[in-house]
Amino acid sequence: MRKRFIYHFLFIFIFFNAASANLNIDHEDSIMFGNKENRKRIFYDPTFPPITTQWQVQLAPAGKPGEPPILGQPVILSQEQNIYIKVGQEILALDLNSGQLLQRKQIETTATFPSISSPTYRQGRLFFGTRANGIYALSNNLAQTIWHLPLESKVSSSPLLVDNLVILGATDQHTYILDQHQGTQAGNSPIPQQGEITSSPCLFGNAFAIGVDGTALNGSVQAYDLQGNRLWSYSTKTGVPASIATDGNYLYFSDKKGRFYALNARTGRRQWMNESFFKPANFINNSPALYQNRLYFVINQYNGQKARVVCLNSTNGLPLAGWLQRDLAADSWVSPIIWSAANLLLVADDSGTVYGLDLTTGQERPWYYDRQQGKTVSRVNLGAPVTGEMALAGGYLLVATLDGKLHAFGNQGLQNLMVSGLTSSSQEIEKGKTNQTRLLVSARDVSRPLITKLELKLDGQTVASQNLTISPGDGRPWQERGRTVEVEIHWQVPANLPEKDSYTLTAIVNGDRQAHWLNQNQPFVETTYADNTTSLKLNGSLVNLRMLSLSYPSPISPGQSYQGTVQVENQGSRPLSTTLKLTLNQRQVALLPVTLVAKEKKAVSFAIKAPDTTGSFNLTAWINPDRQIKEKNYQDNSLSKAIQVRQEVREEQGQLTVSGRAEPAQIKAGQVFALVVETATTPYTWEETVYEQQPDGSVVEKKVRRSRPCPGAKYVQVRFPDGQQVLLEPTNPAGTPANTWQLPVNPRSKNRARIHFTDPYLPDGLYPVTIIAAGAGDDGNLSARTVIKVVIKGSILEGIKSRLTY
Repeated sequence: MRKRFIYHFLFIFIFFNAASANLNIDHEDSIMFGNKENRKRIFYDPTFPPITTQWQVQLAPAGKPGEPPILGQPVILSQEQNIYIKVGQEILALDLNSGQLLQRKQIETTATFPSISSPTYRQGRLFFGTRANGIYALSNNLAQTIWHLPLESKVSSSPLLVDNLVILGATDQHTYILDQHQGTQAGNSPIPQQGEITSSPCLFGNAFAIGVDGTALNGSVQAYDLQGNRLWSYSTKTGVPASIATDGNYLYFSDKKGRFYALNARTGRRQWMNESFFKPANFINNSPALYQNRLYFVINQYNGQKARVVCLNSTNGLPLAGWLQRDLAADSWVSPIIWSAANLLLVADDSGTVYGLDLTTGQERPWYYDRQQGKTVSRVNLGAPVTGEMALAGGYLLVATLDGKLHAFGNQGLQNLMVSGLTSSSQEIEKGKTNQTRLLVSARDVSRPLITKLELKLDGQTVASQNLTISPGDGRPWQERGRTVEVEIHWQVPANLPEKDSYTLTAIVNGDRQAHWLNQNQPFVETTYADNTTSLKLNGSLVNLRMLSLSYPSPISPGQSYQGTVQVENQGSRPLSTTLKLTLNQRQVALLPVTLVAKEKKAVSFAIKAPDTTGSFNLTAWINPDRQIKEKNYQDNSLSKAIQVRQEVREEQGQLTVSGRAEPAQIKAGQVFALVVETATTPYTWEETVYEQQPDGSVVEKKVRRSRPCPGAKYVQVRFPDGQQVLLEPTNPAGTPANTWQLPVNPRSKNRARIHFTDPYLPDGLYPVTIIAAGAGDDGNLSARTVIKVVIKGSILEGIKSRLTY
């Protein structure tokens, strides 16, 4: 059948996207340690890999371990194309594009190597601390000392510039707040601390936090307003020599032994602490990097003489799921940085290696173009331990090493084409259907217009092809000469495409290696062709989910929860996410998410409650119940099982008992007595058959003895020998299982006593009182009676009778 290809080049326009290519976007400056006042160590320069060595310069004689000639993080000014860096006893100004020395100024007099206090730049001035010569503010041409505060202690803290203030700490156990213009003390400065300070302050709101190294057994984080008034203090188990990162709401840091913390920035209360990486041999003086909800730390001496890179979830402090915690080849004394445009974490160690780790997975990812190998690699070795803090700005990555060299990496001269950002209007492939595809094509280091071929292939079969013209950018020296175009193509799925579970759509630029400069017969030779293709998985029609088994106990008891299991299978060749629905007699009782990789069989457990009534029920399990996933066959998507709900009960009736006594039990005829009557019911009891599920899923039948209260007597009546009948009154509400009853108030009693009067002419003997209790039980049909006998002996008339006889 004749294949009909419909494709249409809709538009090509400039698409500035730093995540996909180096474009004509102003490069970011790196003006302070950590790049921003929050010390997150994120570098937003749009430079995109691969990059390679552009230059390296010998700035000082080689140092030795513990005495590196280059420390701290350089300042990079992209517009001015300048670098400022502390080397040995000096601070140097270098040309960004060549590393050539522009100016120098001596800042140390006794120390032979610098402190790790990085310069901070603002409005033509540089601020920094020294190892033995205090704190400086210099003009950016290094010719003028604006002010100088001498100190006898080392200043390792990097300055924080906020409003007109300079804030930093020193090893003399003080925090300094200085006026930017005069260098004079401001607010409560100097602020005394309980330990040395090597940490750099970080800004949150109108306040700052700084770590205190303390001793081997304690340290702290202190928070102040900008005048130096303490807001709160948090004590740690060991010192905090490294800097703190913040997202504005929480402060993130480590102590020197590998405990990681998050504090509420406003209150100083601990949000979480992770001690799982703690080791006595640890020593952390590297600052963390914070990106989105991820925290990256480098732990020194974690595994012998090897550093470990860890990533934590900043919301709970737990290791980030799916991120590879890894050991480096050697120890590391420089902080990690975030290369946001490349989605990379850059770390370096004492072996001289710089690594590129994926921010999401922790896996190594190519970023450095090795000219000797002719390919892009995930790590580069610089031949000496990395000692200076890395910086990425102005299109350059700068790294300093123990041998006194500064290395600069960039992408100048890496001429190549890249294709990325492939998307499709439909994720499902249907024969004969027209699809719309978008993609980005980028040209790096393009000095003039070029023509290349762009192809779309579906499982290797060409579905669209066209020529594409790309023109350069404006070529400013501090920007990458390149251009990115967005292309939209309409294409039709071939009618003779084989049926499959999934398909691969591939975009290829310059696949024939025939790209050439426009109007010239000169080829465009690429440095690497590794970026010339990109692919996208699309779903096919051969998708099938099926239910393999359904397990649930039977018989079961009413109202009880039981565990069950279903086994489902994805027969297709792509991962699928769907739902599992469970019904009892067509009433939904559970809906569970299910994710299956290609060709996977999976057991899914569930728990559902048995109906409250007995009988036979139909349990049905459905995979993909709403048919949100298109399948070739829905007939095997469900399984059913009959479930018996049983309850066998043999109940025993409760019983009513009544008892009583007269007070007093013996009287003279004509005297009175009171009655105390007690009623009680025994509970209803029964034996019930229940079905208990065992750990292996089986059900065991058991006999269980149960009981419930039986309602007590509703009324009690007494009958006296003289024919009187009286209803007694309860002390608790009628119907209470155990109750006490008494006579009502006798109207003949002047004291309103609850008594019964006897006839004074009664003969001696027993005076029987009949008590009848009734109305007990669920139906009120339980009754009981008893008789108590009062002893009559004598009469209150005995004296009167004797006088009448005589």
